[in-house]
Amino acid sequence: MAKFCHNCGNEVVEEAVICPKCGVLLSQNRQVNNNVQTNSNASNGMAVAGFILSFLLPLLGLIFSIIGINKSKETNTGRGLSIAGIIISSIELIIALIASIFVILVASEVADNTGYSSNYSGYYYNYYD
Repeated sequence: MAKFCHNCGNEVVEEAVICPKCGVLLSQNRQVNNNVQTNSNASNGMAVAGFILSFLLPLLGLIFSIIGINKSKETNTGRGLSIAGIIISSIELIIALIASIFVILVASEVADNTGYSSNYSGYYYNYYD
């Protein structure tokens, strides 16, 4: 069975990937062996973004790092950065939560010690008598 170029109509060998006459890619849906990495220069941008954002905006850093760790299965890169981003973001979020609770407790303690309360038990002076 002969194989023909879909661009120029030239007959090509069955194993050809590119047409020798016009240079067009013959099969865009070609199966690639799973053991061979298709793009050795692929990088995981989500892992990098997650790591950087973990220092600036921990919640976004956590989200991007989780996406990056899922994408690292496809690109085989960025797993370490993703894990570091998840750890750093988690620690920062826990510290922020503890600090928020501490501030709320201190603020409520200060409000209780000011002497003002809803049950005012001070003296009442009647100046009209």
